[in-house]
Amino acid sequence: MKSKYQEEKINIRILKTVEEFLNCKGNISDIELAQKLNSLNIETSSSTVGRDLNSKQALYLLGEEKYKKIEELRKRNRHNAKIKGGQNYALNNISIKDEDGKFNGSKKR
Repeated sequence: MKSKYQEEKINIRILKTVEEFLNCKGNISDIELAQKLNSLNIETSSSTVGRDLNSKQALYLLGEEKYKKIEELRKRNRHNAKIKGGQNYALNNISIKDEDGKFNGSKKR
């Protein structure tokens, strides 16, 4: 069980994380956000940032409307990351097809 001091510290960290995330309009990765928070003397990591933005405690502290907005921004970021990953994959790999033209694997360029 966490002490009252620990709970307050966690709540402050969550509020600062959300504040910085929304200041960047959601256009920031968890790693970059963690680095930014660490520079502001809020000790955190990228996994903690992700956990803080998705936690039930954040929902309780922020209210449903803000929480939904954060959820939508993170969903958009995940979608854009998948697109970027697919583009990089296509640039860095050569598709290997069998004699019927079906995909059979890939190898690095």
